[in-house]
Amino acid sequence: MQRNDQVVIAALEGMGGVGKTALAIQYSLLHLRLQNYPGGICWLEAREADIGLQLVNFARTDLGLTPPDDLELPDQVSWCWKHWHEGNTLVVLDDVKNYSEIKPYLPPQPSQFKVLITTRLKLDLPGSLYLSVLPDSDAIELLTQLVGEDKVNQELENAQEVCQRLGNLPLGLQLVGRYVKKRKISLAEMLGRLEKKGLSHGSLIVKENDPTWTVTIKRGVEAAFELSWLELSESAQQLGCLLSIFALAPIPWSLVENTVVEEDPEELEDARVELENLHLLQGEDTYQLHQLIHEFLGNKQNNLSIADEQKSNFCTAMVKESSKIPEKPILEDINKLAPIIPHLAQAATVYQNWLRDEWLIWPFIGLGRFYEGQGAMPKHYLGLRNVYQLQQSGWEKTIPMWLPLTTIWQNSTITKDGTAKPNLCCKKL
Repeated sequence: MQRNDQVVIAALEGMGGVGKTALAIQYSLLHLRLQNYPGGICWLEAREADIGLQLVNFARTDLGLTPPDDLELPDQVSWCWKHWHEGNTLVVLDDVKNYSEIKPYLPPQPSQFKVLITTRLKLDLPGSLYLSVLPDSDAIELLTQLVGEDKVNQELENAQEVCQRLGNLPLGLQLVGRYVKKRKISLAEMLGRLEKKGLSHGSLIVKENDPTWTVTIKRGVEAAFELSWLELSESAQQLGCLLSIFALAPIPWSLVENTVVEEDPEELEDARVELENLHLLQGEDTYQLHQLIHEFLGNKQNNLSIADEQKSNFCTAMVKESSKIPEKPILEDINKLAPIIPHLAQAATVYQNWLRDEWLIWPFIGLGRFYEGQGAMPKHYLGLRNVYQLQQSGWEKTIPMWLPLTTIWQNSTITKDGTAKPNLCCKKL
C-alpha cells in the first residue's frame, strides 16, 4: 500500500485463525510510529456493529467533526469523508463478512484514503493478499517464542508433532503455547491432551471471564471456525461434512461426485464454491481441508441428520473404486490410483461399520492389489489388529487383518454380483 499509489483498497484474506487481524494491527502500529498516515488511522470492527455508525462516532470523538444530525447515515458518512483532516489516512475494516454491506460507506476514490480489509472471503480485489498457515520452520519458531527455546530443544520431536497437530495455524499455536507456559507442562503432555480432546480441549478455548487474559485474541479455534460455518448454506454445510469423512489427504473432486451421484453437479459445484469463498477448502480438481477444519467438520458431521447416509454413500463409492483396481496394476495404474488410496484405507478402517457385509472385503482387496503392485505393503495395513466379522446369507467367517492382504483376496471368490466371499476360515485369536 505504501509503494503502490494505485492500490487504494487492499484485503488480507484467509481462513479463520490464520492471523489476518494480527497482521493488520502490526501494519497499523508500524505506520503509526512512522507517521505515514498524518490524517490518522481509523479502525472499524466490521462484524461487531454497523460500519456507518462506527465511522461517524469515530469522526465525532477522535477528529472533533460534527456531521449534521438531520442527514441520513450514508450522507453523514459522506460528509465525514469530505471534512476529514488533511493527509494520507488509513481506514481498517476488520473481519468483513459481506463486502456489499461495507461498500456504500467506503471513502471516495481517488482520495487521501487507503483502505485495508481483513476478511475470510475470497474477494476479487487487485490488492488482495492471501494468508496461509505457517511453514513448518516458522511454526516451530512461533512455538519457541511462546514456550521457550529450552523446552523446544529438549522436546523437538514433540514440538514438531504439536505444530502438525494444529496444522501450523497461528491461532492454535498462540493458544496452546500460552497454555503450556501457564500450566508448566511438557509438550508431550500437551500433545496427549490434544489427541484426547481435540478442538474441545481447554487450551483452544478463549474464556471471556479469565481475569489474566491480556492478549488481543477474541475467540478460540472452534469459535473462529463457527463464524464461517454460520455463513454457509445448508447444502455447503452438508458438503463440508461429507468432505470430513474422506481421509486427511488431497481429495480428487471426481471421488466427491461419485459419492453423491444423485445430486445435481452444478448445485454440488455451488456448494463447493461457497466453501472455497470462505477459504475452508483449497485446491483445483483435487481439494484439501486444513487439519483442524477437517476435525471441526467431522464433529459437525457426527451430529448431522444424514450422517449415516453420508458415511454409507462414501463407503459405497470407495467399494466401486476398489473394484476398478487391476489384479496386477502396472506403474501407470499405480500413479493414477495413488490419490484414492488414503480414502480407500479410510473406508476399510475408520468406516468399516458402514460397509455392507458382502462388500466389506473389497477395500482390502483394492489396497492389497495396489501395494502388491508396488512391491511393498505398509506396516499399518499388514499390522491391523482388528478382527472383522463377515456375515453373508447366514454364514460367518472371521478374518484376522494382520494376514497379508493379498492372502485374503487371493483366497476369495468373486461372485457374479461383484461381491467377495472369502474362502478362508480362521479362528479368532
